[in-house]
Amino acid sequence: MSKSSQEQSPKAKSTALSTSEQHELLATEERREVLESLDDRQLPIDLEELACVVEGASQPEDAAGENTESVKIELHHMHLPKMAEMDVIDYDADANQVTSYRPVQ
Repeated sequence: MSKSSQEQSPKAKSTALSTSEQHELLATEERREVLESLDDRQLPIDLEELACVVEGASQPEDAAGENTESVKIELHHMHLPKMAEMDVIDYDADANQVTSYRPVQ
């Protein structure tokens, strides 16, 4: 049975970005960590889990967990919408979930 055109697998076709768009996408550590974590996880992924992964990657082990809420806010309002705008992910802001991911070429 084939899927309808509206249904997509969580890891769909890759997205082709210009060199400038690739630089913009990879300009922040947070977006690089999101991309790396999406390669390793089953989707959908909750904002809370993604924030913990991103924060853990950027903090020493003894400090991890202290800024999860601020990382969550930053991802929700800045990084994930930017990545969705670039068509790299689908982000459901109401459900706070990344629902699909398209690797960058």
